Amino acid sequence: TPACLSLLGPKVFWPTSAGQVSREPRIQLISNRSVNDKDGSPGDWLWNWMAIQLTRRPMMTLLIGLALLLPPAWVGFQNERTVTYDISGQLSASASTRQGMRVLDREFGIGQLAPISVLMLSEQPMQETQQKETLQTITQALYQTEGVTAVRHRNDPLGDFPPDREMSLLSSEAWRRRALQNHRLTQLHFVSSMPQYADRLIRMDVIIEEDPFSESAGNNLKQIEETIAEQTAALGQAGLNIDAYYAGTTPSIVDLREVTLSDTFRIKLAVIAAVFAVLVLVIRRVALSIYLIATVLLSYYTTLGLTYLFFRFWHGPTFPGLDWKLPIFLFVILVAVGQDYNVYLVTRILEEKRKLGSLAAVRRAVARTGGIITACGLVMAATFISMTASSWWPWITQSFAFLTSDDAASLGDQIAKQPTTLRGITELGFALGLGVLLDTLYVRTVLVPSFVVLHDRWRKSSSSQRFQRSNGSSIN
Repeated sequence: TPACLSLLGPKVFWPTSAGQVSREPRIQLISNRSVNDKDGSPGDWLWNWMAIQLTRRPMMTLLIGLALLLPPAWVGFQNERTVTYDISGQLSASASTRQGMRVLDREFGIGQLAPISVLMLSEQPMQETQQKETLQTITQALYQTEGVTAVRHRNDPLGDFPPDREMSLLSSEAWRRRALQNHRLTQLHFVSSMPQYADRLIRMDVIIEEDPFSESAGNNLKQIEETIAEQTAALGQAGLNIDAYYAGTTPSIVDLREVTLSDTFRIKLAVIAAVFAVLVLVIRRVALSIYLIATVLLSYYTTLGLTYLFFRFWHGPTFPGLDWKLPIFLFVILVAVGQDYNVYLVTRILEEKRKLGSLAAVRRAVARTGGIITACGLVMAATFISMTASSWWPWITQSFAFLTSDDAASLGDQIAKQPTTLRGITELGFALGLGVLLDTLYVRTVLVPSFVVLHDRWRKSSSSQRFQRSNGSSIN
C-alpha cells in the first residue's frame, strides 16, 4: 500500500489534498472541554464530545456498560452448548427434504430412518446356541431401556417380536419370522461374510423414538451403551469377552458433539493465551491486557446471548438451537477483530501520554481513532451481515421494482417451492455482524476508555500513597 501511494502521489487523496488529510486539528483542553480548530470536520466534534462525556464519570460509565452487557452475556454463557447438529434442519420448512422427513416421521416414525447399529465382537468364535442366548439376553435388556421401541437382529429381522411376545407354533407371523431368519437379505445384513469375523460378530439395529440428530437421541444412546456394558460385563464374568461398537447417525452426532466441545475448549485457551502474550508484549501493562481480554470475552458471550434470543424468538417453539459451528467461529473472529481495535486505541493512548496528561491522552485518542475504527467496523459488519442475504434478498427483489411483473410472479413461485434460507449461514452472519458492531460502537468506545482512566487514577493513587509512606518513614 505505501508503494502504491508513493507512485500515485497526492492525487490519490482527491477531492482533498494530502496536506489537509494529514493535518490534525489542535485540541485545547479548557476546564474539561475540548475545542477544535475551524478546519475540524463535524465528525471530529462528535468524537471529541463523546470522549469528554465518557471520561468525566468513568466509574458510572463502566458500571452502566457492564449492567447492559452482563444479562445477555449470562444468557449466552448458559446456552453456549445449546446447539443443533441437524443437517436437514439447516433448510427452511418449505424444502422438499424437510417435507419428506415430516411425511416419513408421520407414517413410519423418525427413528426408523436411522437406527443405531450395535456391533458386538467376541474374542473367540461362539456356537449357534451361545449366539442365540447372548442375543436373547441383551435384547431383553434393551427392550427395558427407556426410548427403545424395537431391536432388529438375526433372530428377529423385523424387530416385531419383543421378548414378552409369545410365538406359538400355529401363528402365521411366527412362521414368517422363522422363514425370515434364513432369508438371504437377513444373512447379508446381520451376518459377516469376512472369515476373520465368522461366528464372532453379532449385529443389532436398535430403533429409538427420538430424532436421530437431537440431543435426546444422544441421551438414549448413552443409556443403550450403559445397558450393553452391563450385559457384556456379566458375560465376561461367565468367560465370554465381548467388545461393543456403535455406528449410525446418532453415534456419529454424539462423537461430533464431544469432539467439537473439547476442541472448542482447547481453541479458547490457545487463543486467549496467544492474544494475551501479544498484548503484554505490545502494551506492557498486565492489568490492562487482562481487562482487554475480559472485554472481548464479554462481547462474545453478549453477542451469543443476543443471537440466541433473537433466533429463538424468530423461530418460536420449534427452534432447536444455534448451529454447532457458530460458537467456535464467532469466538475466534470476535477475539481477532476486537483485539485489533483495542490495540489500535490503547497504543494511541500510550503515544499521546508522552505529550499530554493521562485524561487528555484518553480523550485525544478516542477522538482521533473513533472515526477510522468505526468505519472499519461498519465495513466488516456489513460484510458479515451479507451472509444473511438468503433470508431477505429474494423478498426485497420481489417487493421492489427490480423485476418485471412476470419475473416477480415467477420468483414468487420459486420462493414458495424452494428453500431460500440456509439457517446456519444466516445465524453466523447475524452473530458476526452484531458482534463486530458491539465491539466497535460500544466496547471499544465505552468500556475500554473508562477502564483506562480508572486504571491510571488507581496507579497514580497507589504511587502517591507509596511516596507518602516512603517520605514519612524517612522523616521518622
